[in-house]
Amino acid sequence: MAERDKSDRRRGLATAGATVARIARPLFRRRGFAEGAIITDWAAIVGAHLASIALPDRLAFDKGRRDQGTLMVRVVSAFGPEVQHLAPQIIDRVNVHFGYPAVAKLRILPGAMPEPPKRQPRAPAPPPPTEDTLAAVRAVEDPELRAALERLAEALKSSADARPAAGSGPANPPEPAKNRGDK
Repeated sequence: MAERDKSDRRRGLATAGATVARIARPLFRRRGFAEGAIITDWAAIVGAHLASIALPDRLAFDKGRRDQGTLMVRVVSAFGPEVQHLAPQIIDRVNVHFGYPAVAKLRILPGAMPEPPKRQPRAPAPPPPTEDTLAAVRAVEDPELRAALERLAEALKSSADARPAAGSGPANPPEPAKNRGDK
């Protein structure tokens, strides 16, 4: 029975993957990507560094052909020369990934990369336990539970002492930068 459940789950995941691919295929084709994997697997194809400075924009083929295309890559302006220098390796990596010569030329388009998602600010430390809470902890009859609650209260006190209160900024603000003329 367990083996059957496992195989059903795998089949369900494969179906979901096939559904996503089927939905995304027309979107990728509009941008010239007959092979959507160039978008979804870009970081694996070219590596993390190149993926952080360059994104595939379009893949254009000559009329009636599906090989020897031109891959247009949007690159952060300052990294254009680096990507130009690495163009042969990028073309080779893409072609090896697909298993046929899909790309013959690389064309660099200047542009900004999408903003990475912003990190959420760290949650403020919980307030230290109040005297009422500590009195309730002392009233607990089970010695093991009381000891655990006392350790928790102590940890909350020390974390509240170590962290600044929410919205108060860093504990030690940085010194303002001095101009060369200041002495």
